[in-house]
Amino acid sequence: LTKNGWKKYSDLSVGTLIKTLNHETGSAEWAPIQRMNIFDVEDVPVYYMEGSTHTSVSSEQHKWAVVNRRGGRKWKTSETLNSEDMIPTCATSVDLPKVATHSDDFVELVAWYMTEGHRGDSCATVYQSYTANLPLVERIRAAYTSVFGSQSPEFPKGPFASRPAAWRENRNRNLAEFRMNETMAKEFDAVAPKCVPTYEFINSLTKEQLELFIHVCFLGDGMDYGKYFAQKNWAMGELFAYACIQIGKSVSIKAKPVAGHGYDMCLVTVKSGTSVNPVNASKQSHAKMTINRESNSGVLWCPTTKNQTWLARR
Repeated sequence: LTKNGWKKYSDLSVGTLIKTLNHETGSAEWAPIQRMNIFDVEDVPVYYMEGSTHTSVSSEQHKWAVVNRRGGRKWKTSETLNSEDMIPTCATSVDLPKVATHSDDFVELVAWYMTEGHRGDSCATVYQSYTANLPLVERIRAAYTSVFGSQSPEFPKGPFASRPAAWRENRNRNLAEFRMNETMAKEFDAVAPKCVPTYEFINSLTKEQLELFIHVCFLGDGMDYGKYFAQKNWAMGELFAYACIQIGKSVSIKAKPVAGHGYDMCLVTVKSGTSVNPVNASKQSHAKMTINRESNSGVLWCPTTKNQTWLARR
């Protein structure tokens, strides 16, 4: 995981900042890649771990940072992992911004813009239902008023360059439409082009603002509040997962087919656990985890960092 999202190993290079675990402190840190180790191998023994909570392919001597039930921290290899060893899947970041560069209300509006917004040719709009979600309509209205002042009776006319930023709330049957003129929409374009926030924006948020952003995203597109977030736009789903990882949440990102529509939703599950125990899981009578030692030919790769760790997904 980089500060610009997930990257394939072939897109990484020395100096790229990636998410690592400081195994001494148990905290997550950004650290530069010191060396990219890429090997073309033939018939090399590897361990395939496959289950509902973990999937990986690793060499016999691949090192894992593990924690036991007593809180002790150790290093194990793939071939020496046992049922006591829990592999951390998340950690609290120590390098989040301490000072906010955006107001909380603007952060909230960006989250609404991502989950309920639309960018048109000359304006942008956030939608919400008066009948189903009146408290959310009131919440959005309050945020707009806090950041941009009172709504305008109508958008100012004239050349774009001379138009001041303006918004207004329209009622379309039971739907509230919070419309922004082009001047105001440009302010959102700067941090969320086409309604997708940039990683730069997410990286600028404090821990409290990340929690606010995630909370509002759940209000917009969450299911079973606090657990699932679904988006047709995969970039939005990936961005939401990144925000969760930043505050120390463990996530999974999977495709969820939408029956009758011919496309997959990006389903992000925010997990309550902070580690996985693949060996123990594979020994259960109802095992949902398999661990197999097999021969592998192809590419094995591993970045070197000061903490000897990196966060990866498969």
